[in-house]
Amino acid sequence: MQPRTRVVIRVNRAIVYVPSCAELRIMFERFGRSKDLERINLLDRLA
Repeated sequence: MQPRTRVVIRVNRAIVYVPSCAELRIMFERFGRSKDLERINLLDRLA
């Protein structure tokens, strides 16, 4: 699975690129494991 989006996040002095929250949610849904469903709940709380 290749991410289509990139969001810039700064961690201390480093720049990290991550998929958008919406794309992460889709990825977690596809994985479907219990830990991924928990991550969906965390993402939903951030939105």
